[in-house]
Amino acid sequence: MSATERRKGGRGELEVVHVLHARSWPNAKRTSDGRAQVERGDIGDGPAGIHLEVRRRETAAIWAWLAQAEVEAAAGNVPAVVFRRNRSRWYAALPLDDLLDLLELVELTRADDGP
Repeated sequence: MSATERRKGGRGELEVVHVLHARSWPNAKRTSDGRAQVERGDIGDGPAGIHLEVRRRETAAIWAWLAQAEVEAAAGNVPAVVFRRNRSRWYAALPLDDLLDLLELVELTRADDGP
């Protein structure tokens, strides 16, 4: 990987950190130490139980990225890949069962809030 690609990847990770800061994770940060990334992903102190891999690439290799996230995620953590290309918004890929669990939680929260 070239230095330019590494810098672009680092900028992508910082973009995701800023998105997390703007939401509910003010302590989110890059895990730039390669050893720390195994089991923690590219972003640390973000959403609990989620292993985030960040990719900012023009061509998606989503299957390879998901495989890496699944291999590196700590037991019990949800492997997720956050990705975008230039001039695009961020997207996320994660196992369907985990997405459905999250959607059920959203519906339960809305039901508890009442009409």
